[in-house]
Amino acid sequence: MSRTDAYATVTKAMALGRADEVEKLTSDFTADDHDALHTFGTAVMAVCLGEQFKDEVSLEAIRRFVVELRYEFRNSEPRVKPLMVEGYIRAFAGEDYLLDDIPPTERVHAQALTIRKVVAQTDRWRDDPDALMTEAESLSTQWEHEDDGLAV
Repeated sequence: MSRTDAYATVTKAMALGRADEVEKLTSDFTADDHDALHTFGTAVMAVCLGEQFKDEVSLEAIRRFVVELRYEFRNSEPRVKPLMVEGYIRAFAGEDYLLDDIPPTERVHAQALTIRKVVAQTDRWRDDPDALMTEAESLSTQWEHEDDGLAV
């Protein structure tokens, strides 16, 4: 299995709420693997947010989403921190300065919950999570080429 396939497998398990599987799959990851996994997860998050907010990207739409997420995960541990989730989503919408106030562990938690919620309510991804991973891999590859100064 390639490293990208491994990141997709971990992220898919996260998207489907399989925390034990995520822990097992990442147990031998190096620091570089965790960084690459975060980058892949960020691509999945970006694709999910594009789907979630395709009709309306506004502060009110983000807040409605966060209220729903908070309710749906009201019994989760660690607890949902709505302001962290809202700030993280708003950073994707262009307010990237908000990332300065969101610790990495909160970003990962917000990312996991957001991806789980969007996948659960999106038929095509709930039924075929590999399709989401493919879209995210394409986006991640595009980012890599942009970082290299190449146009895709």
